[in-house]
Amino acid sequence: MTDGRIIPTRKALMRWLEGFAVDMDRFTVHDDLSVSVAGDLNINLEDFEGGRLPVKFRTVSGTFNCAFSMLTTLDNGPDLMDNLYCNANRLRSLAIDGRPPNFSNPSMATIVCNENDMTDLRGSPRFVFRLSCNQCKGLESLEGAPDEVYDLSILGCPRLVTLAGMPLVRGMAAVDNRMKHDIEYQRYAMQGKIREL
Repeated sequence: MTDGRIIPTRKALMRWLEGFAVDMDRFTVHDDLSVSVAGDLNINLEDFEGGRLPVKFRTVSGTFNCAFSMLTTLDNGPDLMDNLYCNANRLRSLAIDGRPPNFSNPSMATIVCNENDMTDLRGSPRFVFRLSCNQCKGLESLEGAPDEVYDLSILGCPRLVTLAGMPLVRGMAAVDNRMKHDIEYQRYAMQGKIREL
């Protein structure tokens, strides 16, 4: 296949997967060499060739953690998962294969995308329980943010000068207090939903 996968054979794929798991029974390798995982998957590698995952994941019935992997894209990430931890990469978008991440239970799902290269939040799902986008030095806009979250954290993003496009926050929002003159900040502060940090 020419869809950007780096690992071309079942044998090589099995060797690669063995590097992450004590229990290989958690992995199902499909005929097209895509992989489903029962439970959490932590693939915190320092460098993926081309900045992308070397295999297509179908489902992860737990948290998909690809933090600290030098990824520039989430392409080949799971079609379905419980949570997404993709912090400390070089991501420009949260999209997976051109679509927002898909969660088995969005009302409980968490996305942690701290310390990435995104300039906006395009590629986000419409709803997620918790979204953390701290220390994204290039984040300039909340365009493309989910429509609704329960908890939101957007701290340490120096280029973000307005909260326009901020999702509806049902719980609490952690936002830099330098934003206190922003109308969205004031609206949420009046409702007692801003944690000033």
